[in-house]
Amino acid sequence: MNPFIIKYCFILGALAVSHLGVAWIVADYKERGHRAAIAEQKAEAERTLTAVTEANRKKEQADADNARNIDAVYQTLLADAYAGRDAFAERLRIARRGASCSSTPVRETADPGIRAHTPEGRDDGPGGHDSALTLRDAALELQNYAKVCHSWALTVGK
Repeated sequence: MNPFIIKYCFILGALAVSHLGVAWIVADYKERGHRAAIAEQKAEAERTLTAVTEANRKKEQADADNARNIDAVYQTLLADAYAGRDAFAERLRIARRGASCSSTPVRETADPGIRAHTPEGRDDGPGGHDSALTLRDAALELQNYAKVCHSWALTVGK
């Protein structure tokens, strides 16, 4: 074999090995870069997860505090409502105990079914003018009586 060819093959082999070595070094460098980037992304993901977990914990704690506050306010309002109801019931009981509305004279009202103002021999029927006036007068009388009793109950209930 020719020494020139051997040198040439040796040089080509050395170039190929050096090229492969450089390619291996570049690939290793890229792989290390990817590993470093992945490690950085994992660290960032861990920091984000930690921050989100902490924020969720704080939010859950705030929600629990708000629920306790709402329950406390509800219990206070409920107790106030029950106290008001009980106070009203007591005032009503006291007012009913002495309530006879005797301060106003009670007048007997005519039965609205009896037509006192209907002339003899005239019957307007169940919806007649006179029976409507009688019913209206009886309702006004009842309304006035209710107003007097209500005003008396307000004065007694205080």
